[in-house]
Amino acid sequence: MNEQITTSLQEMSLLTLEKAVICGLLVSPAALPEVTGWLQPVMFKNPDMGFIYSAVYNLYEQGIRPDYLATEAEMRRMDNSRTDQLGGIVMLERMLEQIRHEANVPLYAAEIKRQYLLRRLWSACTETAGKALLVESDPLDLASEAEALLLQLRELGQPQDTRHDMGTLATKAVDMHQEKREKGIESLCVLTGLNEFDALFGGVQNTELFIAGGRPGDGKTAVTLHMAIQAALRGKHTWYYSMEMGNQQMMNRIFAGYAGIKAEHLRTSHLSNEELKRCVPSPKNGKRHPSTSIIHRPTRSRISGPQ
Repeated sequence: MNEQITTSLQEMSLLTLEKAVICGLLVSPAALPEVTGWLQPVMFKNPDMGFIYSAVYNLYEQGIRPDYLATEAEMRRMDNSRTDQLGGIVMLERMLEQIRHEANVPLYAAEIKRQYLLRRLWSACTETAGKALLVESDPLDLASEAEALLLQLRELGQPQDTRHDMGTLATKAVDMHQEKREKGIESLCVLTGLNEFDALFGGVQNTELFIAGGRPGDGKTAVTLHMAIQAALRGKHTWYYSMEMGNQQMMNRIFAGYAGIKAEHLRTSHLSNEELKRCVPSPKNGKRHPSTSIIHRPTRSRISGPQ
């Protein structure tokens, strides 16, 4: 049923959908928290509809219900002459007569956002293609620029609904603690190998971000690299990004720390046959170790570590 509705919406006029969203928000405030958190004025193709939606959005942010009169007053506060040119909010009067329930407003809003993302994607690809035709363009710079644009669009396109039922959250939390009791804490986290850190924080868990701060030479790279290697040794796939050292420098650190090779030998390449053997990745029990990928951003290169 939802697929049929979505297909029908795609066949409708975008202006009709934009008017329907605004009218739905004016008719019932229940739809406001479902839409205003992720639908932005810039996503409206028709600038007049985007202007009216901005007024609705502003009122909601101020804790004021955006009804018919309040919205027109906010429009006049934002731009009185433009409001006069539109004839006020009366331009939506006919649509207001058709929209009497807010249930489908999120569906309309989602289609507006989808088409906005498609326009942005087309624009980004066209711009990149135009730059690629220029002789002086650098392909790696263009690739990075395109990658950044696509990542931005991907993040913008992610579901934005942050509303959660308290009962559902409580059930999930209880299930998590039950799993922790049955399988141990390591089933829900990544242990870093730093005993005091793991004892204090319970390792690194999903959705958490840890930032290692310190002055140059304090050992941030050594500590974080140790955490990455320990995670890999525990069966976790890890990525380590560095803007400080090259790939070979990073691998030499790993060899020195985990293969027991003297740093001066690595620096001068005076490795014995035994030391070389300790540096060669080898299978464990017929299976490959989870890979630890090291990416040194300035050179755009990547190597796979212990396997």
